[in-house]
Amino acid sequence: MDSASLARLIETVGTYKQDSLMIIRHGKIVAEAYYAPYVAGISHDLRSVTKSVVSTLTAIELQHGILDSVDRPVIDLFSDKHILNIDENKKGDDGSEPSGHDLWPRLAGESLYSR
Repeated sequence: MDSASLARLIETVGTYKQDSLMIIRHGKIVAEAYYAPYVAGISHDLRSVTKSVVSTLTAIELQHGILDSVDRPVIDLFSDKHILNIDENKKGDDGSEPSGHDLWPRLAGESLYSR
């Protein structure tokens, strides 16, 4: 991993009012950062953790060319499934909370991996 890119990522994530950031590669912690007032060992609020995981996986799929765009509802990816009770909130982003995709354009041109 490129340490300069990792340092930029840690700095950029800190501007988004996050509690902490941990990057694990091949089962080893390669970066761990805490943003004031948070420190290691205290409990953290985990609201919206699903969106964090999904946005990370989306960025990985975009980088590897598996996903062509973030400009369509996630539910479209499950067109082969019969999903019950689809309301407007499940059809697309209702705008109530950020999705995490706003960070991706800043990092899209930078790979964390040296080539």
